[in-house]
Amino acid sequence: MNARARPFSCFLSRVRFCRSVFFWSWIATATVALGQSPIDRSKWLSTAPGEYLRLIQAGNVSIQASDDLLQQKDKVGATEFKLQIGYRYTYTIESVEEREGTQLARLRVTYQRPKFRITHVIHVESDFSPPDPWSNRLMKHEMDHLAISTDPRIRAIVDGVLGSTASYEFRWEQSTSPSDKQIREEINRASTERISDVEKIIQLAYDQLDDRSMQGNIKIESRGAFFQGLFIARWLQETNLKTFRSYAAQEMEAWGRSVPVTKLEMHYRESWKAE
Repeated sequence: MNARARPFSCFLSRVRFCRSVFFWSWIATATVALGQSPIDRSKWLSTAPGEYLRLIQAGNVSIQASDDLLQQKDKVGATEFKLQIGYRYTYTIESVEEREGTQLARLRVTYQRPKFRITHVIHVESDFSPPDPWSNRLMKHEMDHLAISTDPRIRAIVDGVLGSTASYEFRWEQSTSPSDKQIREEINRASTERISDVEKIIQLAYDQLDDRSMQGNIKIESRGAFFQGLFIARWLQETNLKTFRSYAAQEMEAWGRSVPVTKLEMHYRESWKAE
């Protein structure tokens, strides 16, 4: 089969949740009390302190009451993130080998820089209405989750795994050479696995935040070291996810170095409002 380049584009959306569990809680109510006006929580977003406002804008955040969902999860709060990645590529067939009725193809795939967007919904109980939401422990904890999923290194990782050149090897149990459709299906499957692994590292970072903060009940010691230690080469290797096993440590270190430490410190700085 002659080597050739074929273009393709795809757009995928995913939704995941972080978990928020507190030792203190409020009585959950499934409906707004008779005669009570629904709380307009959208106004909270515009009154956020500057450091939170930056995260809210980067994360495309909304807040909504979700009693049924939180009761099902036995939570008092939850942050849902939706990761949207659109990718385009061309592929070149480097070789196809036939071995006893099996076709083995080696491909070089060149991705263009992917489109990237992440949105969030913060779910709270319908009776959650603190005088100042931005000094409330629950909201401050959700802002830490938001800071993780808007970490600029995530974009650098996405560009690394879906915005450069990748080599793939695919196998088919058949006597004829694989068709263009078959090849694209395998490339799309492999690309989707990479997107799934990006979702998994965000969720893992969420879980580690919950563990370190005891679900938001205590302040994180060595806060800067904790957040800066996320998404670095050693941390990605420790996840043991397939996508990151395929890259050398030096390549993954380059993704992290593309974001200055000063930018990370500013990204993860707490609000100046006291708890």
